[in-house]
Amino acid sequence: MSLSPSTQNELQTLREAAHAREWTTLQNSLTRLLTVLGVFESLEVLVSWFQRHLPTFQHYHPDEAEPSGKVVRDLLLMIVSFGYAPDKLPDFLTNDYPTPGSGQFVHAILEACRAVQKDRQASERYGYLVSAFANAILAELTATWYSQHLDDFERVRNNHVDPLTGEYTDPDAARIPLKFWIDPEIATRDTAAWLALADQLEQQILKTQA
Repeated sequence: MSLSPSTQNELQTLREAAHAREWTTLQNSLTRLLTVLGVFESLEVLVSWFQRHLPTFQHYHPDEAEPSGKVVRDLLLMIVSFGYAPDKLPDFLTNDYPTPGSGQFVHAILEACRAVQKDRQASERYGYLVSAFANAILAELTATWYSQHLDDFERVRNNHVDPLTGEYTDPDAARIPLKFWIDPEIATRDTAAWLALADQLEQQILKTQA
């Protein structure tokens, strides 16, 4: 069975946006493709992205060393095994982690959990899934670059706006995220990740139609 013309066009849009690194277009196109695919079929693809980065996260945050490592793994296991998440998510899981990419990865896991909580509207579910995909990709990119630039990572983490002056405490550090984003290796990896996701979605849609 072949893809419908509209789905083919959407996949083409996603691939073109991947080359252009147009994240707004990428996320809008991804939303429409996930809607075609369905929540649980989309979740199956998303889990494969989590599995890519989970070893890195657990290297930084092993189960036996701190609670967040075990809780993240348990949440992932729950959505994989049962397709749902508890209504109350752990409050101590935040986006602030002292290791590159970990905050984005945890945020992706939490967004996936929100997508499969009870009493969610369909539109909410797809919004959370798209956010989870985007943060899973961002986790990989962040871990790749900042693990090679740990001083920059610490400067970005410690930089904040001084309430008295309204200025950054480290103005130069505010420009580091741009340096990360325009790095040629990151640009290549970013495009490659979204192209790989487009391929996975295409295969998943074909599988559901078989």
